[in-house]
Amino acid sequence: AVVSTQSGHYGRDEKLQQLDSVHAQTLHPKDSRKISRSLEIFREYGTCHSTLLEKQHSESADIRGNLRWDGVLLFSIESDQQVLDKRLDLRVEKMLELGLCSELDMFSDKIESLDSGLLRQVIGFKEFESYILLKRSKNVNPASLQDALKEGIKKMKNVTRRYSRKQVRWIKNRLEDDNMCSNYFFNRLDSTYPEQWEDVISKPVHSIVDNFLSEALQKTVCFTIRPQKTANRCQICDVTCIGDDSFSVHMKSRRHRRKKAYNLRKPIFEQNIAANKKKSLS
Repeated sequence: AVVSTQSGHYGRDEKLQQLDSVHAQTLHPKDSRKISRSLEIFREYGTCHSTLLEKQHSESADIRGNLRWDGVLLFSIESDQQVLDKRLDLRVEKMLELGLCSELDMFSDKIESLDSGLLRQVIGFKEFESYILLKRSKNVNPASLQDALKEGIKKMKNVTRRYSRKQVRWIKNRLEDDNMCSNYFFNRLDSTYPEQWEDVISKPVHSIVDNFLSEALQKTVCFTIRPQKTANRCQICDVTCIGDDSFSVHMKSRRHRRKKAYNLRKPIFEQNIAANKKKSLS
């Protein structure tokens, strides 16, 4: 079957509703990337995305995708967020020293369009779009080019910091759930002060590994299946929310209450307007 993914947001969503209504209910109608991916899966494999996911989940007791092996020892080396932000800024500056601008110039020469979906997901390219466009133009002002480069560096640092926070949240939600009894042993280590590495990282890790290998650690292996989030539609506000929690927040929001109150008063307003028009005509 040939499936087109070139139509608009709602065109792709309607197509996915026809082909795989189960998975379509879990996606926001405007989430074009995930919708396009589901249509691509149907085109390549000839089966629904939901069917493939169901098969994967049946092979693992945890719907989020449990680790392949039981009894895995995991370490998360973390640090204070402000300290981490400074390290990330230094990392970006180090990338510039090692030739990031040269790589940007090389990519810009080889790629005709900057609108590629993959490029938009890469940190360190889309942030320099203005710089690349100026670089391609003729008779560019060197000062403007330098300003665009500085702005790109600033954006890259900000995006890198945001991504680090996203990774921390993922670890917390996926691995650090106190209510989650799973098939791994999770350990957090603090690397805020590198000069204390031997005492706060190296020695504790060796001790934990030794205990782990000697089977000193015991933990029951069990699994918790989290329900699949679905798309909920508010007809009053014409809004789609993914998951019951976000839908509940929307239903309690000021925006929703105002819209609901307006819809209740609207028939009275219309009757008053009609009555006033009738009086003016008479």
